[in-house]
Amino acid sequence: MLMREANCYILTILLTLIAMAACSDADRGTLPDTPLRLATAGPVLVLADTIILQESDSIYVGSPGTNFAVDTRGTIYIPDRSIDAVLQFSPSGLLDRVIGRKGSGPGELRGVGATIEAGQSLLAVRGHRNLRVSFSAIPSGSFVGSFRYRGYLSALAERQEEVWFGTMDLDSGKMFGWFNPLEATRREESPWLEGKIIDIPVEYSTFPGLDIYGLANVLPIGDSLLVGFGGLNYVLLTTPSGTILDTIHLPVWKRRGVPIETLRRVFRAPSGPPSETFSAISSLAGLWAASDGSVFVYHRDLAISDPSVRNSPTVGRAYISILSPDLTRACVDGEIVFPEPTYPVIDVQHDTVYALDQTILPGTSPRTQTVVRKYVVDESSCDWVDLR
Repeated sequence: MLMREANCYILTILLTLIAMAACSDADRGTLPDTPLRLATAGPVLVLADTIILQESDSIYVGSPGTNFAVDTRGTIYIPDRSIDAVLQFSPSGLLDRVIGRKGSGPGELRGVGATIEAGQSLLAVRGHRNLRVSFSAIPSGSFVGSFRYRGYLSALAERQEEVWFGTMDLDSGKMFGWFNPLEATRREESPWLEGKIIDIPVEYSTFPGLDIYGLANVLPIGDSLLVGFGGLNYVLLTTPSGTILDTIHLPVWKRRGVPIETLRRVFRAPSGPPSETFSAISSLAGLWAASDGSVFVYHRDLAISDPSVRNSPTVGRAYISILSPDLTRACVDGEIVFPEPTYPVIDVQHDTVYALDQTILPGTSPRTQTVVRKYVVDESSCDWVDLR
């Protein structure tokens, strides 16, 4: 029975690919016919402060995840994959507590991932190996409930009493949904989350190799949503019910962007060597609202540090772009400069960009020091590009 269902699923995917291949890139309408004007100057990220996290021989950040979170009070939450838990630090860098632990039971995590403040009383933490979003009380850190989910959940964003999420849900074919986190505290059995609105973009079928960039980013803004996709060079303005209001293509200055020629050359077939696919295009990896109504857009350009070495770490460059409050202008690609090559991990809170980094301290017994750098975004030198 399972084999028959799997064969039907594969046949459906093949028929979808054949149908998509029959359409030209221009017919799909998601890629501009001509490149947008290149920008000549972007925002400048100005270092405002460096927070040194107070680690010890027994408790330290062993393997930080690909994201971290800073809440409205400045508290820092770092998912640590080495222990499948979240380390909570005060705004000054003192360790407050460890939230969760490795396992499959209530309050336990497997594959700790995306972490956000869900309302001012709950912390939401994704565990991608047990397909569950767990909730802990703030500030105690005690477990209060969880949701299970389908697909690959990659983003969480708060909107009033709701939390919106982005997921690559192949079962539903949808990429975004929402939930009320308080529901997780009222049910004995964890309900399921699944994508409810916005179809998976056809580019993921036309260019199957894009699956490694399958991030779904969502930002509630007013009565609308702004959604973006890893490996694609546009964002969509939609209603909460999924009606697309506008497609906004993002100009390029420093980052690689997503050239259509590169998509055709590298991503027509399923994923090739990471050394090629990771270093080919930019990945849209985050959306945040600024206090003046503008939007911060985060891109990263990744690469394998040494393709000749097995399991060589992934490193990259990080860029912040700004969309004007009316989404008609953009100032793009202000680079967040890290002292050494690293996998860039950032968050934005109160118009401040926070960047997580680890450095090796010199000495007879070298050790790793984890820091969080705070940057303010200076727009004075921006070359604003008209998006209309």
